[in-house]
Amino acid sequence: MDKFYGVRIGCKPGVYRTRKAAMSQMNHPFAQCKSFNTYEEADDYVKSGPICVNCFKAMFDPKNGGPMETDWCGPWFQIYTDGACRGNGTAAPIAGIGVHFPTRYEYDLSEPLPERQTNNRAEIWAVIRALQTAHTFEEYRVEIITDSDFLVKAMTKWIHKWYRNDWKNANGEDVVNKYDFLELENACDLMKSVKWTKVAAHSGIAGNMNADQLANQAIDDQLRRY
Repeated sequence: MDKFYGVRIGCKPGVYRTRKAAMSQMNHPFAQCKSFNTYEEADDYVKSGPICVNCFKAMFDPKNGGPMETDWCGPWFQIYTDGACRGNGTAAPIAGIGVHFPTRYEYDLSEPLPERQTNNRAEIWAVIRALQTAHTFEEYRVEIITDSDFLVKAMTKWIHKWYRNDWKNANGEDVVNKYDFLELENACDLMKSVKWTKVAAHSGIAGNMNADQLANQAIDDQLRRY
């Protein structure tokens, strides 16, 4: 039976797939760790701790269930990403992506979404472009900050199950955005480590607001061409 290890207090709180990975986070005077049979139980345990664990999600390699890099406690290169789609789910949607680099804002991205126009694809491709650009900066430990609950759950919780289930979701259906997630995995492979941080949308966080504006600017630019 698979085990999930919740690090509630440690170097990098989060849910880990191996005991070794969890134990590597115990260099903390008040460290707390416990094993569980399900991800949900481990996640609830971590969230019951005294810190906001949504900002410290542990990332593991979905291809083999092992940790990508769990012992990094140094600074992360922060990137805010956002995707927007007007008319999402209608016959004529139009989408854009926004990427904001707080320390290298001159490289911010505001681009149209290629191919199929949906909000979820825009969120995914915003991160793909963010990681591709970070690679050109020679930044390899990246924190992706997004307001997309779908994206964070997909990359920290669901994707390893999709790999094991031949890219079928919990209902036995094909994962809709499979090839987009595979592209995102390729982008993640450019990095040594990727940390996923979920923030609330429209909550006054400057970086998130900038990414949102860039995504909507990409849509406005497309509309002006018509």
